[in-house]
Amino acid sequence: MLNQQAISNRISNTEKSARTFSLDKLQRQFLINQIKPLKKINVPTLKYTIEADELVEWIFEKLSNDEIQKVSSMLRIAQKRSADIRPLIGTIALSLLKK
Repeated sequence: MLNQQAISNRISNTEKSARTFSLDKLQRQFLINQIKPLKKINVPTLKYTIEADELVEWIFEKLSNDEIQKVSSMLRIAQKRSADIRPLIGTIALSLLKK
């Protein structure tokens, strides 16, 4: 009985990790699809412009999976409200420059 329960727990844990991996991959792809069309992003309060490809690389290098998840959820909320995401992405770039 213990062996069957241990096996079923291990299977459920594997399924959960596979789902989170695919969610992380989907969120990363979502960020790429949202940021890359912008070409150049102006960073507020600093007279600095960053290219979209460079910003995407910075996001994936410096942010953890939880932070990437929060950023993608903020972008989704802004899209649902039909808001411009350019200022939000500029703020994210500013925070990465300050880190």
